Amino acid sequence: MSCHLTAPCLTHRDYRPNEVLDAYEEEGIDEAPEAEDVTLEEQLAARARAERELNKRDRRENRRGLPGALEGIYSKNQDAGLA
Repeated sequence: MSCHLTAPCLTHRDYRPNEVLDAYEEEGIDEAPEAEDVTLEEQLAARARAERELNKRDRRENRRGLPGALEGIYSKNQDAGLA
């Protein structure tokens, strides 16, 4: 392994246990079921709901296909015959 001159090399030897810093509180931990606990149909329904909500938001905010930052790039590429 080679190290870059401006960044230190980190290895497992760099870790030193610290009881205070290594203790994690349970507050704020997401206890929702994991994806594997949800059926495919439930996953697809959740995704469809999310897509509908995003589409509603986009219509409300008059958003179009590409974000503004990408529209300029896409237009330039299209003009150059790259898109």
